Amino acid sequence: MFAKNNFKVVHLSTSHAGGAGIAARRLHKNLLEFGVSSEFIALERGNFHMGIGEVSVKRLNYIKFLSILNSIFNNFLNHKTFFSITSLSSLSRKKLISFGSPREVIFHIHNWFNFLNFKDFEFLLEKGYKLVFTLHDQRIFTGGCHYSLDCRKFETGCTSCPHLNFGFNFLPALNHNKVKELFRKYSSQIIITAPSKWIQTLATQSSICKDLLIEYLPNFSRDAKTFGNILESKMLHRETQELILGVASMDKNSYLKGREILKDISASLKQQPIKAKLVYLSDYQNRRDGNEYFWNSIDYLLVPSVLDNSPNVIHEAKGLGIPILATNVGGISELLNPKYDFLIDFNEKSSENFVSIIKNLPKNIAQETRLIIMKDAEDLYLNLAEKYHNLYCKFTDGVS
Repeated sequence: MFAKNNFKVVHLSTSHAGGAGIAARRLHKNLLEFGVSSEFIALERGNFHMGIGEVSVKRLNYIKFLSILNSIFNNFLNHKTFFSITSLSSLSRKKLISFGSPREVIFHIHNWFNFLNFKDFEFLLEKGYKLVFTLHDQRIFTGGCHYSLDCRKFETGCTSCPHLNFGFNFLPALNHNKVKELFRKYSSQIIITAPSKWIQTLATQSSICKDLLIEYLPNFSRDAKTFGNILESKMLHRETQELILGVASMDKNSYLKGREILKDISASLKQQPIKAKLVYLSDYQNRRDGNEYFWNSIDYLLVPSVLDNSPNVIHEAKGLGIPILATNVGGISELLNPKYDFLIDFNEKSSENFVSIIKNLPKNIAQETRLIIMKDAEDLYLNLAEKYHNLYCKFTDGVS
């Protein structure tokens, strides 16, 4: 064991972008501001502009090639929910131990596909390192899927996976059993954090994580100052007199992010005499000020997910005082306030339900309402860095 407060947290994430990468970077930044020694490690990308304590990992060409093949294989397995049955290791074990000894370092694992694999986790645990895993999705307690949808086999062992064809459906059970035994053997060196109470509950019901310490800790929001004060900015679309609904998911074709629901909504808006339109953050990514333009131009954020945990885009919108329209799935409802947000149950009459809601939405959100939204978001993240620090201290001497 290391002495209390005398440790460094190393955050490991495949990417600096995407839900897990963004959440990990924000946590790293806030821990530094709180006074905790922290580093953020991710794969090298052209748009990864490293900040304080951030490191990019450059892969050899042959590892990149194998990673592409592995991604193609995993994408082939299922088109609704992502599977990572196999994962390549891109970070050498020599590099891992170079961050410090088990008495000095806690590894916080966020997203590891084609960055690390369970052999790496086994290596670190055998060496005596303490590992924290954040449940950005369900992958750590399933045999391969990142969201199990309506399947509950993660509770018993992921045998005969219903999401995979017969030739591959035995693989999740093999993965599941290996991880279960590994985590059982080293349970005192593992802590799980859950960004939503929904996924915390699922983890406690899983056969892999049920005996581990699982703590609910929300993801950090972006500081609203990053985009400037939205309350003082000119809303760019006011001349159009349209209600602007923003969709911030980067992949319009993702089933889990609501591809079919968005098609239904788009068709409904075209058929109804409503002055409303959808705009997509992904359409602004080539603009230098694309993110700021998107967030400053929308009245509501639309989150049409089929299943989701604790979407960063909701945290971001609330930090900017923007109300939400979202599906009532996963951990989304935990983040919404019925005083100004709207939960939508999409079914066979989803278009009618949606149209009836947006017909009565106010276009200009009052400044007082925006301030309330931002204050609610601030309360959610209050003392969060301290709570994470206290969590890490559970690994130290004299802390229960």
